[in-house]
Amino acid sequence: MPDDDSKGDRANKREEPLIAWSTHPFVERPITSVGVVLLMGMILYTFYLWLNSFYWVIFCGIVLFLSLSAYFIPTRYQLFDEHMLIKRFLTSQEKQYREFKRVELDRNGLFISPFEKPNRLDNFRGIFLRVPKDIEPVVMFLRDRIPPPQERPKADV
Repeated sequence: MPDDDSKGDRANKREEPLIAWSTHPFVERPITSVGVVLLMGMILYTFYLWLNSFYWVIFCGIVLFLSLSAYFIPTRYQLFDEHMLIKRFLTSQEKQYREFKRVELDRNGLFISPFEKPNRLDNFRGIFLRVPKDIEPVVMFLRDRIPPPQERPKADV
């Protein structure tokens, strides 16, 4: 019977992430944030002049905020042994490493793609990870789990 209890305990415990971090572009880039807020204010003021209704301006402000929520609200990343979890404002996305075939380093983070070579669908199928200033552990972790594409032998024709 002790074996059954130990299995139940493992099932009840949440798996702890091996690497976890959070990014908040609104706080990390204060000068850009001032520009974004001013631009949003100008857009909402233009809507007020155009629509002449405070209620529509509030609605447009909510829609504008929700469309930019990844900038205003922190995103949390958790890397586990077999999968990753990305938690945003109203959504949570879980992806297995085996779904990806390429890791590319960008100046703002990491891009992981399900395609071996650059593809037109990369922007729709891939995932961009904003990484912390200490990027090296994250890069090494992902490259261990998502190996670079291997040279495939050509089939005899």
